[in-house]
Amino acid sequence: MRRRAIFAAVLFAGSSLLGPALGAQQTGNGTIAGKVTDAPSGGPLESVTIAVQGTQLGAITGPDGTYRIARVPNGSHVVTARRIGFGAGTRTVTTTDGQTTTVDFALQTSAVNLQEVVVTGTAGNQTRAAQGAVVSTINAAEVTTVAPVSNVTQVLEGRIAGVNVTAGAGTTGTASRINIRGAASISLSNAPLVFIDGIRTFSGQRNDVAIGGSAHGLERLGGQAVSALNDLSPDDIESIEVVKGPAAATLYGADASAGVIQIITKKGRLGGRSFRQNITTEWNQIQPNFTPLPIYGTCSAADVGPGGAALCQGKTAGTPISDNPLQREGVFRNGNLGLLDYSGQGGGESFGYFVSADASNEYGTAPSNYYLRRTGRAHINWVTTPALGVDASIGVSRNDYRLPQGDDANYGYLTQQYALSDIFGVTVGPNGTRSGGLSTPVAGLEAIQNELTTVRFTPTAQIRYTPLAWFTNRLTIGGDISSTHGVTFFPKNSQSWYNGDQANGYVEDVQDPIHIYTVDYL
Repeated sequence: MRRRAIFAAVLFAGSSLLGPALGAQQTGNGTIAGKVTDAPSGGPLESVTIAVQGTQLGAITGPDGTYRIARVPNGSHVVTARRIGFGAGTRTVTTTDGQTTTVDFALQTSAVNLQEVVVTGTAGNQTRAAQGAVVSTINAAEVTTVAPVSNVTQVLEGRIAGVNVTAGAGTTGTASRINIRGAASISLSNAPLVFIDGIRTFSGQRNDVAIGGSAHGLERLGGQAVSALNDLSPDDIESIEVVKGPAAATLYGADASAGVIQIITKKGRLGGRSFRQNITTEWNQIQPNFTPLPIYGTCSAADVGPGGAALCQGKTAGTPISDNPLQREGVFRNGNLGLLDYSGQGGGESFGYFVSADASNEYGTAPSNYYLRRTGRAHINWVTTPALGVDASIGVSRNDYRLPQGDDANYGYLTQQYALSDIFGVTVGPNGTRSGGLSTPVAGLEAIQNELTTVRFTPTAQIRYTPLAWFTNRLTIGGDISSTHGVTFFPKNSQSWYNGDQANGYVEDVQDPIHIYTVDYL
């Protein structure tokens, strides 16, 4: 491992010395500019990536489809234009000192594009046809524009064949299970690895929330868990690449046998002096689409007698009775989702930048259930010379969760009604108002607090160097630094709401820091 790192450092340093010497042989620079259109309609195409092969020079088309690439060394160059959903365009041009060469493209739509460039596992621009593994791509920027997406897992749902996203619970903020081509192992994890801009990140379930209340986890959440993928705002994502099957292990090692998800975040726009900002606000109401089933019982002779069950008074033995404590207490109510998102994107001929801030408040239909997300991200990309490009980004987030007890736990709402209820314990007041019937009253269930707070910091830096058209170098350095604080609290009370350890009040405090660092040379 150490020898490989030393060899990579020597090779990168050697190429850094070789490149300027070779670049000194070329004098003078020209400019490439043009417009990209949709071939059938003739309308301008935005967000098309223009690249000069063998260099780090490139641009992204603006809303009018135009682009501009400056500082192109004199000589013959191959220029490509690519966008997801369209076939690639290629032109060979010759630039001269101080002159602007016009290169226009008209791209045809394509459902399957084998010439599309993929980032996963490659140092330079490698097309899908040249990639040994099966890589599928989602245009996340387009999905978030047209679909009501509130988290990253929703971007993946139903958009790639073989990728299954299964919700473990309907509670707001809980995690979904992601499987690529089914289970890969009986004993090991079947969760795919997740990378953000080439940096390996923690994407599994937070250890603070233990399924069934195991050691070092919050107590009895009934199979519910919180996913680290929720820490990222879907509006910050440009595209998602998914490597399917065991072939991912050839790119990322044995840990990737269940597949790899590569998230590429939004970046600045090279190739023109432009600035674009977007403000999005959203409010949705979440309505329960079900009515809890009632509970039933049959009155016995003792129940209909004096001092018997309240619901059986005035009835004859054998009469069926029913009640619906959850509906009576109004447990499930309307939830809501509020979102405010800002992003700014721009750049010049040799640099680009992207900034964003996101605030999302989601309140579930169950009491004491919410998910609050605050994120911020900044990115800058700079092409210092035609052969050298530098990217740097930083992301910060804070996520707050409050979860009710799940349906597999003793203090879950549905468990209380269907497994631990007593219809003969329902009381009726003078005005006919019913109460009781659950082993723990709704007020006691609502008083239980399961709260988590996660603070996450993801810095990334990448250097790309191409001293020769056939010799590409990419050095990526970054980290995923997070800290989660979880608390479970059962309040002390005099009404015997809880049993066991929680009978006299209970507090559990869990802290779980996770630090992952990546240094990758390719």
